[in-house]
Formats: sequence, structure tokens, C-alpha cells
Amino acid sequence: MSLVKELQEEAKGIKVLYAEDEDGVRASMKKILLKFFDGVYDAPNGAEALELYKQHKDEVNFLLTDISMPKMNGLELTENIRKIDQNFLVMIASAHNDNANFLKAVELGVEFFLVKPINNAQLVETLLRICKRIKGKEE
Repeated sequence: MSLVKELQEEAKGIKVLYAEDEDGVRASMKKILLKFFDGVYDAPNGAEALELYKQHKDEVNFLLTDISMPKMNGLELTENIRKIDQNFLVMIASAHNDNANFLKAVELGVEFFLVKPINNAQLVETLLRICKRIKGKEE
């Protein structure tokens, strides 16, 4: 089975919270995510994403966020979500791959980190790992 087909199977029933400040990038990625996941809540900044998380925390399964955003960056968003749920899964996709951001992400328990521009194969592989973690099928 191809990784894409496997992701389509594993992603059933999973919903994503997605934070990205660039409108075009957000629209494109949301379209991709909706091919796999049952729902995508998207926000143009961390502050709005945090509000969406609070409204939908019982149905959202993981966060996909950029780091550099207005109002509240992705690391601050992650930190705020961690105050509510220590185990909530977070994936960071960012063009900012400097050591300070990476170390802060690790400190916050972020296990999934992709550098933009995102390679499609890496994206599928990482999303599949997240789905398996959510469903308790981790290898």
C-alpha cells in the first residue's frame, strides 16, 4: 500500500488545527489536509488558533503550526496549549530552522518539525506518523 493510501486510511476520524499567517500557503495546505483528514480548523495567527483550540479541543487531534506569525507565534501557541493539555500533539512547519526555535520547540515537547518549503513525501510520512500516534499504532 502506498503511503498516501495508508495516510488516507489512518487519517479517518482525525481533525487538525492549522495555524499559518500566509493566506496562500494556508489555503493550499488546508486543501491538502482536507484530502486526508475529516476536518481542518485554520487560523491566520496563533491567537486565533488558540481560541479555535479552546472551542474545539474535544474534537481536534493535533496542531500543525508555523512559528513566525503575528499576534502570537507558533511556539507561544504551543506553550499556551501545553498549559491546557500537556500531551497534545504538535507539528511545526517553518522556514525558521534556527537553533533557538528548534531548542524551544524541543523544550515544549514538539516531536514533529518540518522545514519549509515542505517536501510532499516528508509531509505524508510525518502526518502518517502523527495519525499512528493518535490511534495508538506507533511502531
